Amino acid sequence: MTKPVPQAPPPTVSRPDSVWVPDRQLPDGVHGGTVLVPGHWERRLSDREYYAPPLTICGSATGECVTIPAGVRPPPTEPQAP
Repeated sequence: MTKPVPQAPPPTVSRPDSVWVPDRQLPDGVHGGTVLVPGHWERRLSDREYYAPPLTICGSATGECVTIPAGVRPPPTEPQAP
């Protein structure tokens, strides 16, 4: 009888030009409630610009989800609306 091989978690790889942005709950200025912005990696382009991947955010008030296109954004440490 064979047993499945235990799976190790994937290695944590961090690049010096990237920063991990954890899940965030932000106010939804259109429908009320909040929107969930999922965790993701952003690539540093300069001190004032980061490249973010496309993100799908979902609102708590309506349950509606919207995909925000990839693009250059301010640093993830600066407060911003989705």
